[in-house]
Amino acid sequence: MGDVSRQQTAVPVGRVACRSLVRAACLFCLLQWGLRPGWAADTWVWEPFGQIGAPTNRYFETAVWTGTKLLLWGGQDLVTDRWYSDGYRFNPGTGVWKRLSTNEAPSPRYGHTAVWTGREMIIWGGWGTDLRRDLNSGARYDPITDQWHPTSPVDAPAARTMHTAVWTGTEMIVWGGDNIHEGDQFSTGARYDPATDTWSPTSISNPPSPRWFHSAVWTGREMIVWGGTALSCHDYECHTQYREDLGRYDPVSDRWTTRIVSNAPPSRSQCSVIWDGSGMIIWGGARDLVPLDDGARFDPVGETWSPISRVGAPSARFDHAVAWTGKAMIVWGGSDEEHALNTGGRYIPTGDTWVAGSTNAAPPTLSAVQAVWSGEALLTFTDGLRRYYRPGLYANDRLPDDWQERYFGPDNPQALADADPDGDGLNNWEEFVAGTDPTLASSALQFRCERVVGKTNKIRLTFSPRWENRLYTVLRSTNLTSGPYDPVNGLRTNDQAETRSIIVTNAGRGVKWFRLKVDLP
Repeated sequence: MGDVSRQQTAVPVGRVACRSLVRAACLFCLLQWGLRPGWAADTWVWEPFGQIGAPTNRYFETAVWTGTKLLLWGGQDLVTDRWYSDGYRFNPGTGVWKRLSTNEAPSPRYGHTAVWTGREMIIWGGWGTDLRRDLNSGARYDPITDQWHPTSPVDAPAARTMHTAVWTGTEMIVWGGDNIHEGDQFSTGARYDPATDTWSPTSISNPPSPRWFHSAVWTGREMIVWGGTALSCHDYECHTQYREDLGRYDPVSDRWTTRIVSNAPPSRSQCSVIWDGSGMIIWGGARDLVPLDDGARFDPVGETWSPISRVGAPSARFDHAVAWTGKAMIVWGGSDEEHALNTGGRYIPTGDTWVAGSTNAAPPTLSAVQAVWSGEALLTFTDGLRRYYRPGLYANDRLPDDWQERYFGPDNPQALADADPDGDGLNNWEEFVAGTDPTLASSALQFRCERVVGKTNKIRLTFSPRWENRLYTVLRSTNLTSGPYDPVNGLRTNDQAETRSIIVTNAGRGVKWFRLKVDLP
């Protein structure tokens, strides 16, 4: 499956012209979203996947989903005690793993955090093999160029592990954790801006109490921190404290709001947590070495907790994998203290129901591992990659099933990737990449250009729609047909809703042709 470049329009403005180009990376879809409250039986299946060039077995690694690829990095081999500083990317479209560049990659570690920014994966912190100490280093990985860029050490947080990290859309917020070697427990953190490679400390006024093994989510406006543990020591005797206070951090105002919220579930460590679009859902975990099988939802608007159903929920566990599909929370694996588990289920907030997951071909054990939701499948890696998905008309057709169901409903042949139901010359795959409506012929990627009045060397480019999970590159040439079209760098952009305006400051004189290339990450 190669690149597609079907949507192209040329619009001359004076002696300047623009062309839009939709160019799609190949996305191989894995799973349907069709969850419905009240399902009594699991219609999903497990299967081994991606065996070609797969990494060696590991635990405590991190994994992120880019929109088209799985990025896996670091971790530890529990048998040989080997710690990894390597990473791999997996393309579901080809079923092949490729090793990431090791040039300027982070040092070997586990217990680190990883976030996906929409363009890069950021690795930070963790427990390192260098003198077996906690780390305060990291790096950014660009899958397009296969390059690492170390994060600045200036003003970086203190070295730590068992911390949390969230991505706000512009910054990574690191908070909490502990430093085993130094005996520190943290109620501090920092914001990292990858655009400027700079750190800014989070406020130390009214933060949550120090903790590790806690939960954190990003709501779209603030970071919510809850749960976790700390050690309280006196005269060489220590006992575990479970943190009851909940913290809400607003990075715009650099302000914490921390309090104990009534009717909260018992505090715990190593539970799963997701943001469902309007609330934070926690489930499982452990307290006083006892695994738990209950959960609750926190509503930040009313600042209230409410329990979620336990009917049909998986057995008690902690350290399990979790993923949010957009409609359901999937939990799988983990430990019940005595055994690693290979069971799980899906929780559907609409209807407050659980569906027990099928164990047919499931991984033999899943503890201390990561899982990602690809848009159509839960992908997990321990002794190899496996996917958990529901077979059907939309499975394995390159398109996310939620996108297909939003426009076409379930099991509609007009929703398939190569179909063109609105007859505009673009198939559904190309409409998906462009971010346009596949059922409306008038919905198209608009790309305009014009001279800036009074500035002979400046051109304004405007395009719509613009989406956060797309990569846009402006290309320029003096020859419309033969090119070459080269990227235009150093552009100033201004985003307003779904429209982006770009100023080209070195346009010069003569005929210029501009293209807009749209990529999936």
